[in-house]
Amino acid sequence: LKPLPGSAPLLGFGVLGFVTIYGIYLAFQSIPLGEGTVILSTCPLLVAVLDRTWLNTRITWSTLCAGVLCIVGVVLLFSGDMDHTSHRLYGYLMITMATGVQALTFVLIRYLNVHFVVPVVYLGLTNCLLSVVMCVPLVIEQGPPALPSPLEALWLALVSICAVTGSFLLNMALQSDQATLVSLVRNVDIVAAYIFDTLIFSSTFTPLSLCGGVLDTTA
Repeated sequence: LKPLPGSAPLLGFGVLGFVTIYGIYLAFQSIPLGEGTVILSTCPLLVAVLDRTWLNTRITWSTLCAGVLCIVGVVLLFSGDMDHTSHRLYGYLMITMATGVQALTFVLIRYLNVHFVVPVVYLGLTNCLLSVVMCVPLVIEQGPPALPSPLEALWLALVSICAVTGSFLLNMALQSDQATLVSLVRNVDIVAAYIFDTLIFSSTFTPLSLCGGVLDTTA
């Protein structure tokens, strides 16, 4: 539990991770899901730029083309969810900031070169502390929140387990391959989210969204 030598970058990584999550949640409260997801899908291209300039990693044309193809796929996938009449500047600024910060965290994990468990621990501790700090004003203003029911508590526990497992696997991947390639493969979660959305919330597939899913997975 003692701070590691040079732990400041790890604390910075934890803060950036919190900013990313907070920014995404805030953005999706004010902008359409489709448009926000398209902006998030540009993350691999930002990672490629940082990967090349910061870590001097060789980026191939096929990787860049895959990034562009992924964005096209996401646009088609969520084409039915676009809301061209809604222009909420705050939400767009938040999702753009979150995308840039997320790209920075991907490259930072490669730069730190520590055991994959370490960034996850720092991210978890930082998120806990900052979440408490963010919640204090709400508790003072609105009072303590109601306790969840046993079923809700079970779902929250399962979500937490999935989140921690995903964080471990992502950090393992970022230490074993290029940040650009990992961020590209990670975009497949957009297809998985769309499938879950269709199965659980009875959303409908369209020919365009099906083509988008195929393009995204191909990329």
